[in-house]
Amino acid sequence: MKRLVISDRMFSILLLLIVLVTTIAFDIMMFVATARADAGAPALTVSPAASSPAVHSTAPADSSRFEYPGSEADAPKRPTAEPSPI
Repeated sequence: MKRLVISDRMFSILLLLIVLVTTIAFDIMMFVATARADAGAPALTVSPAASSPAVHSTAPADSSRFEYPGSEADAPKRPTAEPSPI
């Protein structure tokens, strides 16, 4: 069975092609995002409830309050506003 041999020149060409394709794809994404922003479209966001099925939002989308299933003891504790003694 013949082994695949990649020369230095072929490796350089492949690397250059990967970089060019990645750069062009990123430029297209940025162009589309800029065009959407200029047209007044909202930014593409993922709501916390959609990314984590265990969290159910009970407040408006801009709030950080969530209802956790189960008892209060299961909910993560939020730090208090009291200053810590140093």
